Amino acid sequence: MASINYDMMSSGKDLFDYNGSSMASDFYGSSVPVSPYLERNLSVKMFLTVSFTLNFVVCGIGDTFLCVLILRHQRLRSVTNLLIANLAVSDVIVAIICVPIKLVYFLRMTWVGGEVLCILVATLQIVSLYVSVNTLLVIAVDR
Repeated sequence: MASINYDMMSSGKDLFDYNGSSMASDFYGSSVPVSPYLERNLSVKMFLTVSFTLNFVVCGIGDTFLCVLILRHQRLRSVTNLLIANLAVSDVIVAIICVPIKLVYFLRMTWVGGEVLCILVATLQIVSLYVSVNTLLVIAVDR
């Protein structure tokens, strides 16, 4: 179990002020130290890149294909299928907009998108969550 260095805390030093630690910029552009424990090694970066890319491709292409099928074929336009298309649109928005931006954030360990993009990504993720939950609720009530 890791112990806390209370001497460091009482001296007023930053807990992340290690020798040799790298610096990152926070939201306001100030330099803040990054703990060596938080830096990502190459295998973690590769795993994140592969998983986020698969998520982007599978959700982006698969859900778009599903929406096109439901919209093109009249016989597929049932209430349940339209609700499933609603879920797919929500997933496509997250896959195309949020996933690439979050990948950059997780790889660089700092936000580079600015305030507007931060608000947009956070809002889209929350709205997508609510759309998914409420659509699944309506599908359950419909059945």
